[in-house]
Amino acid sequence: MPDWLVLALALGVWPVLLVLAVYFIVRGNVYSWNGDQETAGITSAAQERSTLLLKEVLEKHEYEQLTQRGYLDINSPSNPQRIYRVRRNGGLVSVYEQGKAIQEVCVQSTEPLPRDDVVLLHKLMIQANEQEYLARANQFPPLFPRQRYSP
Repeated sequence: MPDWLVLALALGVWPVLLVLAVYFIVRGNVYSWNGDQETAGITSAAQERSTLLLKEVLEKHEYEQLTQRGYLDINSPSNPQRIYRVRRNGGLVSVYEQGKAIQEVCVQSTEPLPRDDVVLLHKLMIQANEQEYLARANQFPPLFPRQRYSP
């Protein structure tokens, strides 16, 4: 194989691999302090208060979904076909319309928060002013555009 072809393949493949690696790192842990909250100054007492607040704010079925499945689905107040999926352990928020993944969004606080407060941050911002939420969010195309919504 000619050297120029090897170089062209290497230059074409490595950027894609790099983008995928960054995406999976971000998707898995956008809120880097959530992975080790104690080192970020979030005490276990703060985490407990956060969980209690979460239980008070969420409907029973929402809390069960979050604890059993690890994510909370939030219906769009402006578009009945849109659903936001917020993962409890952080990462990007998946946006589905008409059952199809359309984008990933990232909104985070400027200060470290307990993971349950982050879930509430997303829920309350979406429900209070969805347009402002989307205006503030970093938006990305879905990694798997053919991914279908399943509750």
